Amino acid sequence: MDNIEITQPELESWKKDIHLKIVDTINYATQGLGLDLNNDRQNIIERCIDNLVDKKASRYIPTPENIRTKDNFISTIYQAEGKLHYNDKDYNESWIKYTKAIAYALPDSLELTYAYSNRSAALFEAEMHDDCLKDLSRLKYMKIFPDNAKLLANLRALKSHRIIADRELSTSLRYANKKEVADQVDKIGTRALKLNSEIAPIILEKNNLEVPSLSDSTQLNYSREYGRHITAKKDIKFGEVIGVEHAYASNIVQDLKYNLCGYCKKQTWSSIPCNNCAHVVYCSESCKINADNDYHRVECKIIPYLLAFGIKDKYLLALRLTIIGMLESVYRPDKIPTKKNLSSFDPRSKGFMNGRLRSDVHTSVVSMQTSISGNLIDQECVSLADCFIMAYFLLINMDDLPSDHDGDLKDLKTRKKFMNVVGLIDRSVRILMNNGLEVSMPQANVKNQRIHMGSALVIPFSLFNHSCQPMVIISRHGDQFIMRATCPIKKGQQIFTNYGVTWYCHDKQKRQEFLNFYNFTCKCDACCGDWIHSEKSDKKVVKNNNKVRNHVFQTLENLVKAVEKGQLQNTSSYYLTENRLTVKPGDLEVYLVVLNEFYKYFNINSSRAVELSYLFSDFVALTQAAFIQFFA
Repeated sequence: MDNIEITQPELESWKKDIHLKIVDTINYATQGLGLDLNNDRQNIIERCIDNLVDKKASRYIPTPENIRTKDNFISTIYQAEGKLHYNDKDYNESWIKYTKAIAYALPDSLELTYAYSNRSAALFEAEMHDDCLKDLSRLKYMKIFPDNAKLLANLRALKSHRIIADRELSTSLRYANKKEVADQVDKIGTRALKLNSEIAPIILEKNNLEVPSLSDSTQLNYSREYGRHITAKKDIKFGEVIGVEHAYASNIVQDLKYNLCGYCKKQTWSSIPCNNCAHVVYCSESCKINADNDYHRVECKIIPYLLAFGIKDKYLLALRLTIIGMLESVYRPDKIPTKKNLSSFDPRSKGFMNGRLRSDVHTSVVSMQTSISGNLIDQECVSLADCFIMAYFLLINMDDLPSDHDGDLKDLKTRKKFMNVVGLIDRSVRILMNNGLEVSMPQANVKNQRIHMGSALVIPFSLFNHSCQPMVIISRHGDQFIMRATCPIKKGQQIFTNYGVTWYCHDKQKRQEFLNFYNFTCKCDACCGDWIHSEKSDKKVVKNNNKVRNHVFQTLENLVKAVEKGQLQNTSSYYLTENRLTVKPGDLEVYLVVLNEFYKYFNINSSRAVELSYLFSDFVALTQAAFIQFFA
């Protein structure tokens, strides 16, 4: 059922035909007419539409029928499937089916009452009593609540309260050293997850005055060769926090949309649905309200139509980025600043407001890099087809097109607002191609395994250029993205991130081929110096007294043991019963003071330095909330 409910094969096929026509048009425009893929954008878009309207099959954007949105019938089907898994004691699958039943049920319906009640039962059996009680508490506000369901809910609530009370008693007894009694109480289990709530926000001690999300150890520069880039204003230590920021826009992949909060991205088991669509859930009412205010009240009604065409997550994020910008300009796409508007600005400070780069306004987004390589024409054409579809349904939802519009592209091309919105979404796609981050989270029960959870645009982090020798690592903690140095950085050095290829994982030829595909020529130390990952590079560069050296290596050994212990504990059961991370974020500082001495003994391109980089990455991963299943 899940594969059928979202996409409609005939619409996917129609979009594929559109894509092929656009490929032909762009190839002719760029190769035959000599138009530039980036600078002649408007001309290319208009030519694509002209080519599509030549034939009736491609001229009209079809409107999907039987879209999957709020539907009590679908809710009952999911509840029936959930019951089957519940009877088989497969509470993970039972939980996901009941969550979908909640998402599809109409507000205040009997189906929603039963869906909450049934999910609370699955949570109870999974020993997730805190979440069980959250679902049961929502039943009190349901307009339809049959007496038999009310009785079962009250009994389940009493049992959950008792188990939680016993668990708290056990904890108190342990503090009182009455371990034997505590062990008896522990036979009744309760599990919960509060990993996100225990992560204290990181605050930079001193901020960069021009880019407040970065530390004062950084400096924004500009050159023709590198464009805008970041250098070290002073020496930066290994492990030092360089940047702290929230995403300007982010999303969740479709596969995890019922596992993670649609706004803060926290994993949740007692989620609440959107009142109007079935494609997002939230961990709290406040997240639901914030999402509606920021973007979801606009995208909500059109997402089911777009999913019917099989539009991918990365293009849906481009739509969200556009909507946020339009809401900032009070629904006036013509009032959103364009790159042309900013061309008169100093290239170093374009997008600045009051002397600084604001990471919470669309003006800063507009100033970001949008040029793409001609090698990406196929991907480019898919995105343009999606742009036409998204702009069409967006404008219908905003009442800028009549609800009975037939999707005629010939008519749409004459409408200035349609062409403006197509241009805005297209620009958002290209901004994300150049500046977007792929976001992942550690996966419990699997060593060194991460799960892709979505994408994000973190504006200040886009200022860092690529090197095959990365100097930073970016990790997500709660709703913050943290950038740390992965090696010592000298004052005046440019600070580099990495675009996917490193000198110690890929040989020079493969790196250059990959980067050339994106019209990028790398001149980093690793490429210019022909670095090769080898034990021979472990040459000592400084001699120091043995006492200090031994202390450094002992600390490194302790870090290895801490990582190994954390990885052994990286299980769903540990997180849910211990209710904490395997490693606390603050534990890292204990090692960093000593490990900064490490580079006195080994070159940056030594195999030992590479090992330390991997070890540091593994440790940081253990300080992140993992994606878990409650019965894995």
